[in-house]
Amino acid sequence: MSVNRTLFISLITVLVLPACSGDPEWVGVYESCQDKVKRGISEMEQSGQGKAMNDMAQSLGMAACEMIKANCEQAPESAACRAIIDGYKQE
Repeated sequence: MSVNRTLFISLITVLVLPACSGDPEWVGVYESCQDKVKRGISEMEQSGQGKAMNDMAQSLGMAACEMIKANCEQAPESAACRAIIDGYKQE
């Protein structure tokens, strides 16, 4: 399979599957945020960062994810929620 075809299939999977799940679009952004925080903390632990630094980074990261959830859960069509989703799509 060519690289372009693989890239195309991957892109379609990322864009279409969340839309088919029945969940609002922001749910995928929220879950992706949590995954990124968990991966980041795992990388920090492996690099030997101190426990206090890991705990602080995890708290701040998860607080940001919860802000996404709270904002979009209350007003999914608000400008703030749309900006969050659009920003995620540009990553």
